[in-house]
Amino acid sequence: MDELISVLVPAYNAEKFLNRCIDSILAQTYKELEIIIVNDGSKDRTGEICDAYAENYNRIKVFHQDNGGVSKARNKALDSASGKYICFVDSDDCVHPMYCETLYNMLKKGNADITQVGYLKFDEEIPLGKVVEEYTVCDKYYPLEQMAVDYAWIVPWGKLYRREIFEGLRYPVDVNHEDEFIAHKLYYNISKLVYSKSPLYYYYTNENSIMRKQYNPSRLSALKALKERLAFYEEHKEEKLAQVTIMEYLAMSKRNYYLVKQELGDEKLCDKIKGEHTRLLKENKKRCNIYFIFYPELYIIPCPLIERACTIVYRAKRKLGLKCW
Repeated sequence: MDELISVLVPAYNAEKFLNRCIDSILAQTYKELEIIIVNDGSKDRTGEICDAYAENYNRIKVFHQDNGGVSKARNKALDSASGKYICFVDSDDCVHPMYCETLYNMLKKGNADITQVGYLKFDEEIPLGKVVEEYTVCDKYYPLEQMAVDYAWIVPWGKLYRREIFEGLRYPVDVNHEDEFIAHKLYYNISKLVYSKSPLYYYYTNENSIMRKQYNPSRLSALKALKERLAFYEEHKEEKLAQVTIMEYLAMSKRNYYLVKQELGDEKLCDKIKGEHTRLLKENKKRCNIYFIFYPELYIIPCPLIERACTIVYRAKRKLGLKCW
């Protein structure tokens, strides 16, 4: 007998996309599903749409709450889930008909704790990915390292989790980049992961997405998340992962410095970012084997895991006409 999967859908002002999302979940070839939709204080018809589906499908559960953000909505769904397994679908996205079945079969065949499939982006026409039979089995350290180079390993969607992985863990509220604060803790709880390149999750490139809006200082919460991740690795004596996180922080803080400089012109915030970057760089240059070509404008991080952060140069300076700090 198939085991129950809880599909969790946080929804906020999603009336344009919600039918598409829910219909794709209802069309799953894997039928042992409960669908939990949390209407996070929407101001449009999202709540009405949710209730209409719940009236017609007994496997759909709907919860309404005051607006508290996606973390609060996901946490409410997690607290309400009764499935042995958990997967997430964002309300503006949709999934291939074999999304759940593929994730479940991979998990059972690989005796894994988490499974992951690939994704395709779309803005109008929904793509159709193909199921790839091949998959890869790895231990927890592979995703913990890959988080530094591929955001697909950080986001909750595109994956199937054993429910017990979330015991004692919930998404932090009132922050952006909430996934960054919890992903490493989820992976650290597992013994085995299976992933496939099958592009079965369809990610809608919403023009109103926070990542596409004008730069906002709240996005600096990603740096706070990296600090917490570094402290977590150091507490668990994971030196290699700690070094990777330091390198990622250095690269990310550099990018944020230029975004703040260009789009906000906030000198105090620039100084704060620069000061933390410089402190971390000085404290860890020997630890991470960082060496300078000329200080501070060009330095090399010898880390094959982070190709995008291996060489940090001031290309942005030439592009934006800014001086080096």
